[in-house]
Amino acid sequence: MACVLRNPVVQSELELPLDGIVDSQLEQLRQRIEARQVEKSIELFDKLSSTELLHEIGVYHAELLAQNEELQSALVKENDTALANRALFDEAPVAYFLVTVNGDVEDANRLGKELLEKSKSRQVRSLDRIYDVDSYQFGMWLLNWKLEPLSLKYTASGAWHQLSKAKYSNDRILISITDTTELISSRDRYQDALYQLKQERSKLLQSVAIVGHELRTPLSSMKMMMDEQNITSIEPYGRDLSSIAEHLLGVLDDLNSILDPSNERHITVRSEIPYALVERVLSSMRFLFDKHGFRTKLSSDEQGSKHFNIPAQALRQIVTNLVKNAAVHSEGTEIRISLWVDSDRLTHRPVLHIQVADDGVGLSPDELKRVFEAFERGSTVGKGSGLGLHVCKQIAHRLGGSITAKSSPEDGTRMLLSLPISYVGAEDDMDLQQRLRAQLESKHVLLADDDRFQRMLMTKYLEQMGAKVTQVADGAEALSVLSNQAFDLLVSDLNMPKKDGLDVLRELAQQDKRMDSIIVTGGTDPDTLRRLKMLGAIEVLHKPVDANRIAQALLRKQSGGI
Repeated sequence: MACVLRNPVVQSELELPLDGIVDSQLEQLRQRIEARQVEKSIELFDKLSSTELLHEIGVYHAELLAQNEELQSALVKENDTALANRALFDEAPVAYFLVTVNGDVEDANRLGKELLEKSKSRQVRSLDRIYDVDSYQFGMWLLNWKLEPLSLKYTASGAWHQLSKAKYSNDRILISITDTTELISSRDRYQDALYQLKQERSKLLQSVAIVGHELRTPLSSMKMMMDEQNITSIEPYGRDLSSIAEHLLGVLDDLNSILDPSNERHITVRSEIPYALVERVLSSMRFLFDKHGFRTKLSSDEQGSKHFNIPAQALRQIVTNLVKNAAVHSEGTEIRISLWVDSDRLTHRPVLHIQVADDGVGLSPDELKRVFEAFERGSTVGKGSGLGLHVCKQIAHRLGGSITAKSSPEDGTRMLLSLPISYVGAEDDMDLQQRLRAQLESKHVLLADDDRFQRMLMTKYLEQMGAKVTQVADGAEALSVLSNQAFDLLVSDLNMPKKDGLDVLRELAQQDKRMDSIIVTGGTDPDTLRRLKMLGAIEVLHKPVDANRIAQALLRKQSGGI
């Protein structure tokens, strides 16, 4: 049983539980009826004397007065609570609206009323009318509880509001309004700043790519001429000169790895002896070891002295960075390089492991956690950008391998590189050479490059593979020749006077004369690389480039590898 009263402040019903009070009085009356041995209360009152009857009425009157006081006290408390809640509702720092399922406004707090008053029509009673929103769309949002908060533009001021909803009753919805103008403005400013940053980054990458090209072009020409003259056989420095040139090209590859993480140069695979490759790396760095007072020890198992198909340039770059890092930063006196080959337990493919260990001061646990992060240099006093180990990690991961580090003050630091490789035999090598030669044999190649030495050496390499070569010195001349003569393949430098390689591909595409094209460059930024690929370039190769790499690109295209 309950007593129901209406609260005039909030126009709601107040229920007060009276079951306990009334049940107690009925139980007392029942007990008195039993004591007087009668069946009904009327019979009880008939048997009471006037004095007893007045007493009973007095008791009930006192109880009713007590109950009324309790009810009045509860009602006062309810009113006080309702007034306090209403005050909080009115002064809330967020605008609120109580609306029907049709969006009609029934009540609003102070901020909500101000929004209504600022709208074009002061008589607006439907919430969607004050926003730039379709009524049907707004109605669907009200009815669908799964929909996220709604972001709308407030017509009166152009501000942006976020509308959130909550169920108030079966047919009423409480809408809260949050002004998100500053948030959206901040987001727009962030987007503008991000766009500007991307533009500046693009310009920076283009500038670095140009510098890389200017360095790589003469360096690759020098390396090609050194190989042509077999300079490694000239004592006492021929081999070292070749290794140093190869090392400098590797440094430029470091730069390209930062400019373009998907650099295809790192996945070029050729037959090499791992031990011999690492030995050449150490030989090219002997002046660095002498400067820092380091001894080097190289050891290998029997498998490490056999031929394998390996990503030679990538491996050289990683080993160079690992060894250089130990020499410059470890503060030790000895570097031990160990290499061995075993088989992967799942694929049974050969895996090459190279460990570079020093006897230096080691890394702290915190430095060890961050050692492969970009621009992380730890507490070293040696010079460096902090990119070497980061680049190594990226390349190893791209090749399906891994690189890990362990360190302690007692044992120094050990870096372990693990890379999947593949077996190669004399028959396989011969078959590969035959397939590569078949890609160029009897092909008519147009070679466009503004560097005379590059044209001379590349022509010689291509002709040795059975190709017929026509040379031009720039992009404009290439387009002129292509307008009068058909070719099987275009090999073009990227940066040339008058018209560059990108211009050539663009004009061929506009004339609907796309052809197999390979772009050769000393370095390029990611945006230019994407445009070249979109215009139909089979591959973009970094200098120095020989006929084998061109044939490999054609072979990959033929087998669906690109």
